[in-house]
This record gives sequence, C-alpha cells and structure tokens, in this order.
Amino acid sequence: MQSLKSGERKVLIDGGTAAHYVPTGHIVYALGSTLLAIPFDIHKRQTIGGSVPVVEDVGRATAGLGGGYEAFFAISPAGSLVYVPGGSSTRSILSIALVDHNGVRKSLNLSPAPYEAPRVSPNGKQLALDIDDGKEAAVWIYDLAESSLCAG
Repeated sequence: MQSLKSGERKVLIDGGTAAHYVPTGHIVYALGSTLLAIPFDIHKRQTIGGSVPVVEDVGRATAGLGGGYEAFFAISPAGSLVYVPGGSSTRSILSIALVDHNGVRKSLNLSPAPYEAPRVSPNGKQLALDIDDGKEAAVWIYDLAESSLCAG
C-alpha cells in the first residue's frame, strides 16, 4: 500500500499478488492459483486477522505475460467474482466461471477459447473478456443477464 500524500509504502501481505480491495472490507489476492481474502481496516490501513481461501485453481499469467503476477479474476463493486479457471498458460483453451457469495461455482455458457483478463462492469451486468489465440486478439462483452456474447 502506498500513500498518495506522503509516498509512504507499507507491505500488507507477504507473497501475495494481484490484490484488490473490495467493498466488504477485504483484500482479495492471489497466492499461487488460490484466491484468498483477508479483512482490511481501511481507516487504520492494516489487515485484521488471517487470510481465508475464496476459490482455488485460478488461471495466472505466464512469466512473459504480466511477469507472472497477473491472476485472471475480477470482482464487481456488487461483489460478483469472475475468474478464468486453471492452468497458467493463457494460450490454453479455457472456460469462464462465476462464483457467488456462498462459493457456488457456475460455469458460463461459452465455447472454450483462450480467454484472458476478465473484468466485470461496475453494475455487475456485463463481463469483458480478452480472447487471444495468438493470431488475432479481440475484446468481447458477455451479457450476464442474457447469457450472450458479442464483439466489444
């Protein structure tokens, strides 16, 4: 964490990468292929207690893509989690899944493809996906309510 005013830096989590602060008062981050959450006091700027696993088998960038630090997940302001399951190669054929607050995983009705960098819209109704097969790259938008995919 870094203060924009003073420039002071503070390590909150050793070994974690791809950290996201979420409105529930947690930091969600990746350690290997597991996403973990740790309570965070935003006013004291410190973690509270220990981390708990949220979901396992989350796709990660290879060393050449994002330096190996990127984990393929996103969390909407409403708390919806989306991630690219399994493996570390972004050139693999992958599926996309949503996870609800109870940890129930729902695969989306998408054909397998080399999906990357999922991002949920602020209202939680759309999902942006990069699809890169090594020959052509595109951004696609998946309508979560309609279960349909269109070019972005």
